[in-house]
Amino acid sequence: GVIIYIFKEEEEQIGAGGQGKVCKGFYVVVLNSNGKVEITNAVKKRRLEEKEVEATILHKHEVKILKKIKKLIKESAKEEGENIGKYFPQIFNSTDTELVIENFGDKNLEKLRNEIKSLSGKEKEGASKKFRNIVANIMEAVGFLHKNKIIHRDIKPENIIIKKDKNGNIHGVLIDYGTSEGDTEDLQSPFLEESDIVGTAEYMNMGIHMKKKDELKKDALDKKTDLFAFAIILLEEQTDFVKEEEIAKITGSEKPNPWILVINFEKYREILLKFTEQADEKLRPFLNAIFAKEGDPAKIPTLKELVKITRSL
Repeated sequence: GVIIYIFKEEEEQIGAGGQGKVCKGFYVVVLNSNGKVEITNAVKKRRLEEKEVEATILHKHEVKILKKIKKLIKESAKEEGENIGKYFPQIFNSTDTELVIENFGDKNLEKLRNEIKSLSGKEKEGASKKFRNIVANIMEAVGFLHKNKIIHRDIKPENIIIKKDKNGNIHGVLIDYGTSEGDTEDLQSPFLEESDIVGTAEYMNMGIHMKKKDELKKDALDKKTDLFAFAIILLEEQTDFVKEEEIAKITGSEKPNPWILVINFEKYREILLKFTEQADEKLRPFLNAIFAKEGDPAKIPTLKELVKITRSL
């Protein structure tokens, strides 16, 4: 059959970031007889179905990363591909600078966590379990990336979109690969040559990112970069830790710039370790190991082990 989507141009822009802008609207997508999706602006064609999508104008680096992920999923074993594919954006079309992806709406893990704070009793317990299950699923997706030598480097609740499938079940979708790092020359992040720091300050291990430039490339590929982000996400869910409040205390400012952590990371690390004491005892060894200044790498679990821990909380 033929499926057609109509896209309205940039007047529908709904967001922007360092790597590009996001537009909301409709594309014309034609699914031809051999199953290949083609994009056209031939709006005169009969419109059989209309569906909202996002057109994301991106740096070519992110397009390459997402194309590589799509290829890896396609080449993986059928069962693994089906299980893992749903945690990544579905791409309808791409050029060097543009992606047409499904539109997920505005519900993300950050909003779910804020909603949980207003709940109590069994309702809160159920929502928290749902939150951790989404995080565990994304950990599995990131494990797939790590296995294929891709580090995301900007994992945070805002980059985990919540999607509902046709059966009403929800799961997370990991987005924003603008600062991701791969293992080949053409997949190097554009920020590597321009800055020593990539990602979102509150979820970054500054101990890695404050290295000298000649050490950065090797350390930027360190999988602990993504593990550290998961540690912050779980700390926020498990304890009274509120990153904005704690950064404000460090700086003495009501609305501090989070990048102040570049020069205050040791104080931030101490705060993270203090709140770790409130976390579930099954999670504490991981948090202590990942937040420690001179942590023992042997005590930091693999993502596979961390998935089991997260599901058991």
